[in-house]
Amino acid sequence: MSMLKEAFEAGKFGVTAEMAPPKGYDFSEQLEAAKLLNGKVHGVNVTDMQSASLKASSLGLCVALKNAGVEPILQMTGRDRNRMAIMGDILSAAAFGITRCSRSRATIPSSATVRNPSRSMIWIPSAF
Repeated sequence: MSMLKEAFEAGKFGVTAEMAPPKGYDFSEQLEAAKLLNGKVHGVNVTDMQSASLKASSLGLCVALKNAGVEPILQMTGRDRNRMAIMGDILSAAAFGITRCSRSRATIPSSATVRNPSRSMIWIPSAF
């Protein structure tokens, strides 16, 4: 059972950490940090293209964290993908045994022009 779910069901405070994927494909720095977090937090929230800068996908880092024994929480935003891409990522996460997902409001860079911000987001209910 999930450590985060166990904490919530016991009425305890769930402690999570946040981790960003790298700007490349080498997860070694994140996996070293995960070793320090293992057993100290209930889960690790993996950010999704924060600050609208290109990085490895949050799903990729979530898979690596899960393989390292750390419970990942897949963060999803609707800013950079359509509904079909979001659903594809959720199905892929499930295939890898990643069962925690959080939605997040996308940060829009100050240089971006958004004509209708209410239509730029697709919301997904959290999977707790």
